[in-house]
Amino acid sequence: MGGQQLDIAFETAAEISIDEYIKMVGGKTASLMQASTTIGAITAGAADQVVQKCAEFGHALGFAFQMVDDWLGIWGSPATTGKSAATDIVQRKKTLPILFGLQAKKGFHDLWNSGLSSETDIGEMTRLLVVEGARDFTEKQAALWTRRAVAAIHEAIPQGSSAGDALVELAKTLLQRQK
Repeated sequence: MGGQQLDIAFETAAEISIDEYIKMVGGKTASLMQASTTIGAITAGAADQVVQKCAEFGHALGFAFQMVDDWLGIWGSPATTGKSAATDIVQRKKTLPILFGLQAKKGFHDLWNSGLSSETDIGEMTRLLVVEGARDFTEKQAALWTRRAVAAIHEAIPQGSSAGDALVELAKTLLQRQK
């Protein structure tokens, strides 16, 4: 609930830091995934150490999922996402790539703060996010959190087990949603 409240508060906040974004995702998407994987492990009768590692898996997977979702909100194919490209820019959502672009205080920051006036501005903002490194940063962060999720599940469930392999495949599939 705290993460959702922060997400709603971000809509009207003038400035949000990446650290605040991390706190919001930790209290929202990451917590939801963590609860799901923890409950699954407990229900399966897993040992306490396995439950803890499954919780870590879900937490990290939630971060990766949200970061890929943020990527898709700007660069995702409308055929994949079901919504038009650059939706998060149009809606002025404070997602990870947008926060990165704002904190860089370069061309994207200036154009964002001048307000949207045309489709050309949206295209230019999208281009500037790529040029200024926001796309690359978001992709690397999503990959980092995916690696953390995979490492946790490998500690919880031996490689070669059908359950562990399925969870690793899930993590990798979520990361590849952007492709």
